[in-house]
Amino acid sequence: RIVPFSGYPKDNADEYAALTQRFNLPSQFTAECDMGLTHSFGTRLAHERSETMWMHFLVEYPGDLPQHQPRWLRSGLVMTWDQPDSGGSFVEGPYSVRLIVFSPPAEMLRRLSKFIISPQWKDATIDPYVLIDLALFSWYETVDRIAWLVTKRVRADEVDIFSRAQNLRVTQTRIKDLDLGRIHTNAKNAIFMIEGLDAAIRLVSMALLEHESLPERDSVVWRNTHRSLRHQSELFHSSRLRTLSSRDRIKNTTDLAFHIGAVHDSRIGLRDSRSMRIISIVGTIFIPFSAISSVFGTQFFTSVGPYMYVNPEFWILWAIAMPITLTVLIIWLVWEQWDWCCSRLVRVGLFIQRQDGEDEETMKKN
Repeated sequence: RIVPFSGYPKDNADEYAALTQRFNLPSQFTAECDMGLTHSFGTRLAHERSETMWMHFLVEYPGDLPQHQPRWLRSGLVMTWDQPDSGGSFVEGPYSVRLIVFSPPAEMLRRLSKFIISPQWKDATIDPYVLIDLALFSWYETVDRIAWLVTKRVRADEVDIFSRAQNLRVTQTRIKDLDLGRIHTNAKNAIFMIEGLDAAIRLVSMALLEHESLPERDSVVWRNTHRSLRHQSELFHSSRLRTLSSRDRIKNTTDLAFHIGAVHDSRIGLRDSRSMRIISIVGTIFIPFSAISSVFGTQFFTSVGPYMYVNPEFWILWAIAMPITLTVLIIWLVWEQWDWCCSRLVRVGLFIQRQDGEDEETMKKN
């Protein structure tokens, strides 16, 4: 029996209470639904001929646009299988299997529908983990589609950054609208994706471990299911490697975006420095004129008719100006030497501290 349940227990409390009462669902499964776990895996023996297993899986689905908030896709299942009983003694034979799936993805519903009407449905009565294999593959299809979506957006960021880097010499207006928030969002999606894939790989590992405890290890169905579960693990690993590559590419894109911004700012600074240089050159040209006009504009020069008279106390101007100028220069030189000595002492202190630390490590090793 396969029972798809739309939503999660806390979304449909009344219906879930009825399911719990009817099918004796594990209390741990209900408690884990409210914890927001990335994944969980558990088993329970009702008696010597009945076993229950449950799973939770959580993965992030990015928004339709980079600026949209992501959605969290949660799915879970509870499977119970009963071994046959003949007169109170254990007899190997077909299992009675019951599977309840919560918030199943569309891929899982489609595969379950095809499986029920196919001749292979009897395999689940020989090895219940056939249904677990089907559910894991459905989850893989969903996760792999999300992983490709993340990769596609990372590629779009790379194309945008590379085009900006190539056009950096041509124009500088396009640098201003660089969307660093979008790059950060894609990096966050890749991190969440890796977390979800690690959780899925852990689920497959636990399923493989529990699958080995079934008594029907010599049957063809058991061997095929075990091999298929190992294949599921490799599929999840493949998507994880691709997402790790996307995360590293995001890091390169972030570094390139930072360098583009630095180059842009440095070019602006260079342009401003050129403007200041021109202003300095113009000011230098007119400094002699300003100095001469300032001197002749003092009260020490008097013009009477075609003649100009110099005040006998003209020496006072130089007696005051020259000592003040020399004092300012001396203060500046002393300040420069003091700053250099302080920085030198700091470097020497750091060097001595590092040497003391290395000596202590050498003594500990000896």
